[in-house]
Amino acid sequence: MWIFGRKGESGFSSSSTAEEVTHGVDGSRLTAIVTGATSGIGAETARVLALRGVHVVMAVRNIKSGKQVRETILTETPIAKVDVMELDLSSQASVVLAEVELAEAELAWAVAMMHHQMSHEIQNPHLHEKIKVRGLDHQDI
Repeated sequence: MWIFGRKGESGFSSSSTAEEVTHGVDGSRLTAIVTGATSGIGAETARVLALRGVHVVMAVRNIKSGKQVRETILTETPIAKVDVMELDLSSQASVVLAEVELAEAELAWAVAMMHHQMSHEIQNPHLHEKIKVRGLDHQDI
């Protein structure tokens, strides 16, 4: 057996799935904000959290794609509580708006899963703006 496929003390290995790791978890009292939830690990994170009863807020750049992922999750788990909100982490205005929306929703969120990939260059004349990562700070909400 390959060394990284070996199960550790937890009983899980690098080949364990999110569903296996969360089996038996009741997340019904939790709310999670998941960025990058329109594809890849972000979408899988949102799906499995919803499967375990977590109220998932998908914070995404593309609302249309976010709603498609939401519908896929609801097809698998009809009782899932999944919301989609717009958030572009490369835009300070978008981050501020999302902070306001989340504060107004008065969600007692406990988990923030940030899956963000820069897929385009930020159109800004200042170099520091091109490398600066913006995100939601729990103190801001």
